[in-house]
Amino acid sequence: MRCEYSKIEQRLLIVAIEIILNQGLEALTIDSLSDKMHIENARIKSYFNTNANLYMNAMKFAAIKWIDSIERELTAVDDPARKIKMLVRKYAYGTRDHPESLSSYIDLWKKIRMMPTEDVLEDSYIKNTLLEIYQLYSDFLSNMLDSLELSISESQRKVISWILVIVSDGIHIQELLGNTVIKKDEMVNFLYNVLVEDH
Repeated sequence: MRCEYSKIEQRLLIVAIEIILNQGLEALTIDSLSDKMHIENARIKSYFNTNANLYMNAMKFAAIKWIDSIERELTAVDDPARKIKMLVRKYAYGTRDHPESLSSYIDLWKKIRMMPTEDVLEDSYIKNTLLEIYQLYSDFLSNMLDSLELSISESQRKVISWILVIVSDGIHIQELLGNTVIKKDEMVNFLYNVLVEDH
């Protein structure tokens, strides 16, 4: 996936992501990034003019990097069936491999829910950017399934892609609750069979 950020923006966002993962979403502000990187606030604001703009771009950049890492891993695999299983597993096991990252989404959902009604523009910006991030995950899955030439329609690919995005969030929430009933391997195998054996 082509990265839309300049080199300096990427350097800022890498450190911003570190702050989110180590201290939580609320800890990331222009001030905290400025302190961490020893850069003047004004310089950061020339790239990300508000705290919301900074943390939403950090989350989007993290999503792009995650997608890129999956794409690189899939490139090394020739067998289409193995690629499908890897894709499903990556989304189902996101909570195990990247728990802090997925927890930042929960922090963001809370922020949206608690946002004062007068902050209409910021609320709209955060929701639209979050939807854009989820759309990145779904589009990537849909495109990967398309490249595997499965005998499913475009609309079916899109539905399956959104199901996997939702499953990823759902599994993470259940694991935070300590739910041991969910058998992820069985879920991965079931979704894999739906994609491969039924088509």
